[in-house]
Amino acid sequence: MSGKSRQAADARLIELLARGETQTRAATAIGVSSRTVSRRLSEPEFVKELDAVRQQMFDSAAGKVSYLMTEAIDGLQELLKSNTPPATKLSAARAVIDYSLRLNEQMTLARKLGELEEMVTRLQSRR
Repeated sequence: MSGKSRQAADARLIELLARGETQTRAATAIGVSSRTVSRRLSEPEFVKELDAVRQQMFDSAAGKVSYLMTEAIDGLQELLKSNTPPATKLSAARAVIDYSLRLNEQMTLARKLGELEEMVTRLQSRR
């Protein structure tokens, strides 16, 4: 496989795996064996690229969720001011708060994990 065709296959493989395709389906889609996919996943640089794409996808989704949270909060404010039954208002309030807290927790953990990975990389490079 030439360098360019391997790069193209790797890019497509990363895209498929980042989207959640199984190794078998990803292999079939790009015309390689499952063993080839396993071999690529054992290569640190390939995994690093895959992780970066997954992080970009997560960041994009988090941005969309943040926007939706603002919309949900606006909707909740309207709901709380309306003649909606109290149980419905309570359910809506709990959902918005729960999802907001979960998102914040996940983003905080992702940031801290990234910081730890950077520290480990710096420490390893000093050796």
